Amino acid sequence: MLEKSRSIRDFDTYATCLVGKFETADTYYRRCSSASFIGNVAVPLLCVSALDDPVCTREAIPWDECRANKNVVLATPQHGGHHLDLSENA
Repeated sequence: MLEKSRSIRDFDTYATCLVGKFETADTYYRRCSSASFIGNVAVPLLCVSALDDPVCTREAIPWDECRANKNVVLATPQHGGHHLDLSENA
């Protein structure tokens, strides 16, 4: 099934869940989300997440959790992508 993965979600369903023993990709995303940890940040932290990131989408940004912690500054530039290029011209 791994060879048939056409998205990151597919990969997480077929590989990450198997290796990490997560029931579903959603369970994996929920348990490993930074949202669970942002509230405990006790030193200044700058988080940068581009809004056009195809991997860590704007829906995955823990907006409320970042706003609630005075030690966290969240920068969300419109462009920046991810650490890899998923375009057809790469």
